[in-house]
Amino acid sequence: MTKGFSIREKVLLGALILILVGALYYSFVWQPTSRTITEAAERIGELDEDILVEQTKADEIKKMQEALADVSVTADTSTVTPQYDNSVNLINSLNPILAGTSNLRLSFDTPSVANGIATRSMQFNFNTATYQQARDIINEISRGIYSNDITSMRMTISGFGDSEPNVGIALTVNYYEVYN
Repeated sequence: MTKGFSIREKVLLGALILILVGALYYSFVWQPTSRTITEAAERIGELDEDILVEQTKADEIKKMQEALADVSVTADTSTVTPQYDNSVNLINSLNPILAGTSNLRLSFDTPSVANGIATRSMQFNFNTATYQQARDIINEISRGIYSNDITSMRMTISGFGDSEPNVGIALTVNYYEVYN
């Protein structure tokens, strides 16, 4: 026995099939696509932020490289490494620098030689009237014409109040010379 569906049943069955297809489409196509688009938009935002950070880093690196290039162009290339036993020339170059000091005492250690370079350690003890004067003298010594390293420094400041100010400096500097 086969009985056909009435028009009303066919309409209801068609509506049910349309609702079922719509629900399946929504569950298996629309929601995953929407989720993927949202995740992609979020990822694009994160990537935009990453690009901005990397561009900022690249700009900073470029600025640093330009600053280094400027420094290397304007760097003081006047320091030299003289031949061994340059003590007379060294003292002559230090005379104008140390002219404004008082209680000046200089002493040289015996030079040590390694890999063709003689290292002459020199101790400076002197007094100045102001901290700025002491700082200027130390800067001039470190920027002197002959290659050097300041290895130690001690500063004492006295004379506050009514007495005259006094800045005492004890400085050890290594000077380098080519040893043949």
